[in-house]
Amino acid sequence: MPIKALLFDLWGTLLYVRDAGDMEARRRRLLDRTVAGLANAGHPYPMEAVDAALKAFSEQHRAMHLEGRDVSEPERLEMVLERIEPGLAARMSAGALRLFEDAVGGGRRGAGTSVP
Repeated sequence: MPIKALLFDLWGTLLYVRDAGDMEARRRRLLDRTVAGLANAGHPYPMEAVDAALKAFSEQHRAMHLEGRDVSEPERLEMVLERIEPGLAARMSAGALRLFEDAVGGGRRGAGTSVP
């Protein structure tokens, strides 16, 4: 049977961020994209609230990885939205969610982009 697809786990397996400055720059880009994505989707939130939600999610996601668990990209984004405001993901229209996902993922839905 011919191989039809390959999956690579990049972060923490093939690629490592060793420079704290690089990691901070990456975190800041994600914060900016998340704030802009929420605003473009009609759900503006202060940068401080989004930053706190991303930090809380990052800790939760790290703990899940230590337990050998992970979630899909849509589930990660929903978890972030829930950290910003409980029930936010459920209140967003499909179009608003798409705008948010495209902004956070850099418009590359399904390309393996992720919330840290």
